[in-house]
Amino acid sequence: MDIFAFEPGVTNAVPPGPHAGNLDLSELSEGSTLYIPVWKPGSTHATRATAMPCRVMGEICITAIETRMKELQIQVLLHKQKRLEWPVAETDTHWIIMGLDKDLNAAMTLAARNAIKFSRLRRRSAA
Repeated sequence: MDIFAFEPGVTNAVPPGPHAGNLDLSELSEGSTLYIPVWKPGSTHATRATAMPCRVMGEICITAIETRMKELQIQVLLHKQKRLEWPVAETDTHWIIMGLDKDLNAAMTLAARNAIKFSRLRRRSAA
């Protein structure tokens, strides 16, 4: 599923990043939630979704087997109090914290830092 939020202008959705983009995340399925940061008033979103019958976690070479979907329903809500810098996914059982970069070492570092920030935000909001 590719969902991205961007400020007006051209944004490339193929490389995933803080804007979400081409997130090939198998956990994004029925009932899951994807939180995407929106940095500027007036930003917009676009949705392009493809079903992938055969997929692993993430995308390294921009190659996948894609097929059409019968139906896709999304609901877009603006949470003004969320302070996210990167996309975060929520399923019935867990949170998925992301770090996205062309360099896999940099992506892992980002994911670790984002997980720490997210844990702190969750702890503050629970208090």
